[in-house]
Formats: sequence, structure tokens, C-alpha cells
Amino acid sequence: MATTIQLNCTGGDFLSYTARTSPNYSTISTKTSAGLLGSNNESEKSAAAHFRPGYVWADYGGALLEFEHNSVIENKKITNVSLVYYLQQRHNNNAEPLKNSDDAGKFVEIICSYKSGYELDQITLDNFREKGALSELLVNEIGDKFNSNLTELSRSVNVTELFKSQFANEKARFIISTGVNYTGSLPMADLYYFGIQSAEYMYYESGVPSSLNAYDRYIPLTFCHLLVTYELMPQPDPVPVYPCGISIKEADTVTFTWQFNSETSLEQSRATIQYKKSTAENWTSITSNGNATSYTLSEHLEQGTYQWRVMVRNSEGEDSDYCETQTFNIFGKPSSPVINTPANKALTEINWQASGQEAVEIMLYDANNNLIEHVTEATTNASYKPQMFLFGNYNVKIRIKNNADIWSDFSQLGFSISGSTPSAGTLLIMPFDDYVKLECTVDPNINSIIVRKEKGVETILTESKNKTSYEDRTVKSGVIYEYVLRTWTNGYTDTPSKQAICDYEGAIISKGEKELNLKISDEQFIPHSGVKERAHALSDFVGRDYPLLELGNANRNSITKRFFVTTDEFETFLEITKDLKVYYRDGHNNAFAAAITRLEYTNFNNMGYILQFELARLAEEEVKINV
Repeated sequence: MATTIQLNCTGGDFLSYTARTSPNYSTISTKTSAGLLGSNNESEKSAAAHFRPGYVWADYGGALLEFEHNSVIENKKITNVSLVYYLQQRHNNNAEPLKNSDDAGKFVEIICSYKSGYELDQITLDNFREKGALSELLVNEIGDKFNSNLTELSRSVNVTELFKSQFANEKARFIISTGVNYTGSLPMADLYYFGIQSAEYMYYESGVPSSLNAYDRYIPLTFCHLLVTYELMPQPDPVPVYPCGISIKEADTVTFTWQFNSETSLEQSRATIQYKKSTAENWTSITSNGNATSYTLSEHLEQGTYQWRVMVRNSEGEDSDYCETQTFNIFGKPSSPVINTPANKALTEINWQASGQEAVEIMLYDANNNLIEHVTEATTNASYKPQMFLFGNYNVKIRIKNNADIWSDFSQLGFSISGSTPSAGTLLIMPFDDYVKLECTVDPNINSIIVRKEKGVETILTESKNKTSYEDRTVKSGVIYEYVLRTWTNGYTDTPSKQAICDYEGAIISKGEKELNLKISDEQFIPHSGVKERAHALSDFVGRDYPLLELGNANRNSITKRFFVTTDEFETFLEITKDLKVYYRDGHNNAFAAAITRLEYTNFNNMGYILQFELARLAEEEVKINV
């Protein structure tokens, strides 16, 4: 709501005047507030009004006026300021009123806002900006003239732009000058102030000084004030600082922080903070009195996603709107997974339910509490197939890790795999130079697989009811393998194990049913190189001179090989490697699924090609062979 108050003129100074009739008269500068606005002291009136001695007429006139200050307008939005003043023509009994012949030009007014603390002598249009002016000149052509028909004039001038940016918090000061002999352009170099030439000019005085000559005529300023209209300044919204889009540990306290905005010198007197879970309808409100721009909750928040916002009140009692709503997460130890009872079969699967899982750790124990399988894997998959056949009593422990890298407590479940065991089949093995052929006989209605053992580690080669023949083309050279045929229902039965060993030179790459033996290999005449690497990062921390090594779960293994192949073998090589995934094995005890990450080949005397390629190890399931 708009409010208007009046600021009265409390004093001021006259500006310098120049006597033009005689060069013997010098500039007269009267520096006093006496005589302004109705002084009752006749001597002060005389001193204030007597600008020219004797019969010399002054050409210019004006005054610097100072108005009272009211603190009520401080830190307010100023919408309008009017400068109101009143002029009245006066003359002694022996003098006639101004006539049209005395002033041929228009009546004008000139207004400018001014700083305090400046000497105002000899102000001209050329130098007023350097002598404390706060604004450009406001020039209004009024059009009316003082003469025998017009003896008084009341003015209300809009000076809002001159006022509101300068004087909201201090006394207002304006130069005001009026004149009648204005012909369309302001005089320049010969002016000592902003007045306009006039045969008779105003004195800014109330009453007729006794010292004036009988022929003097004058136009005093009889009253002057400012009318200031203002409104309360809207309070800008605060700026949320913290927490904004981040995650906070459940064990930590939450401190809301914001920035108080103000276009004035007002301060914050109160803040209202609201927060809630993003799924909730109602806000929790907290009021904080004073100018503090942060608030710490006394209680810890439970896990979840939250929203918060804040509004502020300034020292004038004006409230802002709420700032833009912000979100943050509270995280902590995840809930332990719920383990389902595995199916009662030898080749079983373990399943569980968990929330927020990013990784899992599984520990499987036998009836004697021996750890038989231990797996830690970054996965959101909530199921696991044991790498071995089970029969008997077992105990499984599982825990999960969330995206905040916090592990849950272990969940534990005991279970049994029991029931009848099927009859065993028969297995015949036939080792060749670079592969092992296996023939098996088994009841087609019973599940059966071929299991290969290497240093006690089992690898399932097949899982089929009707597979009676299989070629194992993943064997390493010079390694002893054991093979069994396993039949299973609830329990399982193995055939007696049989051993086989292969011996080959060079290297072999294969894909599906295709295979290429690189006989003229690097171990004969060309050296090979290898690289082993683990996913890692070097992290810098404040206060440490050197970075810390952080290791990941993924291992990287790559080797670089060179071979010579014939033209026909080169075509087979390109066909096997067209999608860059192969199974690789050689006489260096290497046998693994791999991706060719770099391949170079050069024609050699039109007899064939020299190959050089780099292999990066993959998970075994990435490459299918013997299908």
C-alpha cells in the first residue's frame, strides 16, 4: 500500500549573483540560510535578500534548498517525489508590477539534485557535474510569465528520478532556479549558476527587507516542500545453498544453509525452513529468529529422498516467497537381503530380495563349516548359481552394498540338498595333440554333464540330456586334466575320473566350430610380450603428498603375439576373428576367451602373412566353442 509524507524545507544557501550595470561591482555571494522561508529577523532578511547594492539590478538568481529527513522512507520503494513551491511577485509602493515589456521570454525552472559538502560559488553549466551534482538538469518550460496579470505561481514538479536513488537515507538537497527571459537555449560560459537572465528576479525571501530601494521589485519563494510517496520494498527470495542435490550419511546431521538477499540495508529477522520426505504430503516447519542463515536439525533423518525450502522475513516485517524447492538424499547401511530357500536339486540356484543393491558378497559353507565358495561381485542381479554340485547340508551368507559404498549386515540361511541319486553313465576319452574327444553313454531321461577338473577346480563343459560326444578344444598344452560324466537329479553321481594330456606347439585360436593352429609360432623365433593390469585409480587428497591407489574388482590380462600364416590360413584367421572375439590357447599355459584389441598383418614374399595382434582376456562365457 502506498503512503505519502511531506518533507519540509529546513534551510539552504543562496547562490552567487553578478552585478552587470557597473564593472565596479564584484560578485556578491551570500552564504546563509537567513531570510529563507519567512525568517522573522529583519537584519537577516536584509542580508539574505540584498543581492545588489544601490541601484544595480541583478541578472541571475537561485538557491540550494535542504529538506528534512524522515527515517520512515529508509529502505522503502520510492514511487513518486514532487517538489512543491510557491512564488509571489512583490514590489514596493513606488514600483510597478512586472510588465510584458520587462520580460519577453518564457518562464522556466531548472532543478538539480546535489551532494552535501560542496562549495557552490560560481557554478556554471560547464562545471556543475564536478561541483557535486547528483543528476542532470531538469528544465521545464512553464510558459507563464510574471506580469501585471500574473503575480503568483504555484508549482509541483516530479523529481522522483532525482530523489529516489540519492536521498532515501539522508537529507535531500536540490538547486532550484527560475527565470522569465528564456528564449530557447541556456546561457553557457558567462553563467555562475543555473539561473536564467531576467530584468527583475526572485530573491527566495519572505517579506520586504527595509534596505531595498523604493523601485525594487522581487519575486520571493514563500514556501517549499517535498511530497514523497513510498511502498514497502518487496523482500527477494533467499538462495538455497546446502543441501542441494547431494547425499548425506544417515549418521550425520543435516544443516540447511541459504543466502539472504536484499536490495537495501535491511537484515533478516526470521527464517522459516520446511522439509519433508518427497513422498509425504505435509511439510515439517521450523522457525529460526534472527539473522542466522543456517539451521541444523537436532534429530537424524531416516533414509530416503527429502525436499526442503526456506522463506525469510526482513527487519521491516516483509516476507519473501519460498525459494525453489531443493532435494537431497539420506543414505545409510542398507537392509540385509532376504534369502529364499534354494530348490532341492544338486545344480541349484540361490535367490534373494534386496533394496538398493550395487554389489553382493556370497559365502557358501558345507556341513563341516568349510568355506567352499566365496564370491564378491559388482552386480544388481539377485541370484547366484553355485559353481559346484551340492548334496547334503549347507549354510549360505549374503550381504549387499549400496551406491554409497556401505555394506549391509550378513543374512544367513541353512538348507539341504537331499534325495535319490541317479545311476552313473559311462565315459570314454581320446586325447589328441591339441584337443580331447569325449564319448559318453547315459540314460536320455536323466540330466548329465561333462565336468573337467584342473588342479581341483571344476569346469562344466556341457549341460545336456542328449550330448553323447564332445570335443574339448580349450585345453592347454602339457597340462593334465581329469574328466567325469556326472548325472544328477536331487543328488548326483560321477563316473570314475579319467585323465588326459595334450601336447602341441604354437598357438590355436578358435570360434564356434572353426579353429586355426598357428604352427610357425612366436616361441620358435619371435618373442612375445604380455601385460597384466587391474582396474585402478590414483586419487589425490588434501594433506597428502602422493595419491592413494584404489583398486577395482576387474582384472585385465593382455598379451601381444606374432605368427606367420599361409594365404589360406590367413583367410581362415579373418573369418574366425571377424567379430574380434576368439578362444586362445598356446604352449605358454594360456587358455582363455579373448578380444583382439589390435591387429597388424604384412604380406611376406607372397607366401603368406606375418600377423601381430594383441589379446585382452574376456569372461569365458563371451566366446562359444565346440557348439
